[in-house]
This record gives sequence, structure tokens and C-alpha cells, in this order.
Amino acid sequence: MAEKPYEWADGATLEDHSRRKHKILREYFSEYLTVRCQLPKQERFRLAIVDGFAGGGRYQCGTAGSPLIFVEELKRAIETVNVQRAAQGLA
Repeated sequence: MAEKPYEWADGATLEDHSRRKHKILREYFSEYLTVRCQLPKQERFRLAIVDGFAGGGRYQCGTAGSPLIFVEELKRAIETVNVQRAAQGLA
């Protein structure tokens, strides 16, 4: 296997393929969580995420990488689901 040197001390360079991946992650993961948590009687939801191509977390330009995107979208989905459940009198 060829080695690819990474120098992430100052963050990696955000390339176009990574931008596309991040867009897909944000759209898909948020929607997945919202749909998956629609059942009002579901009190717990276990989730394991494996990103075999995750980078260092944040790029040189300050943009979040996939590990942080997952955390951000999870927080957003929790907020959305809780607001919906409160509006239905389930919270």
C-alpha cells in the first residue's frame, strides 16, 4: 500500500471531492436522523457511525470535516426532534 503523507498540524487543504462528501453527509445524515426518530414512542435510539475516510476534523480554511459534521448534524437533529415532540405534547 502506498503511503500518503499528511501534515495536519495546521489543517488539511479542503479539496473539491471533500466538499461534495460533506454536502452529502449533511443532507443525508440529518434527514436519516429525522426520519429514524419519527416514532413518538421510541425513547432510545442507538447509533454507531464509522467514517473510514474521515480527516483531521477541521481544514485550513476553518471548514468542519466529517467528524465535526456528524456531531453538528446530530445536535441539530436532536433539537428538531425534541421541538417536534414538544409540539405534539410528547416531551
